[in-house]
Amino acid sequence: MKLSLVKIEEGICRGNVVHHEYINRTPAEIKKQLDGVKNKRDLKEKRKREQDENVRKKAEKRGEIPDQDAKNEQDGEGDGTAKEEDDFKDEG
Repeated sequence: MKLSLVKIEEGICRGNVVHHEYINRTPAEIKKQLDGVKNKRDLKEKRKREQDENVRKKAEKRGEIPDQDAKNEQDGEGDGTAKEEDDFKDEG
């Protein structure tokens, strides 16, 4: 079995190709690609901030306070152990 390195990408599915065996790019093309990747990341962060602000405004309009734990679970930041930790506190 013979393996060869074909493509090196920064991160996982981030779009920034660091090296490619079959495609050679000029420095201008590399800069253009990096600018495009940066613009996509900035746009994604901007949309996320707007979405969070809209959720907060909607909750305030209803008279609710958004639950930080629920927000973290939606974002994928919550590890789901908070409920399990509470269960252990009740036993002991």
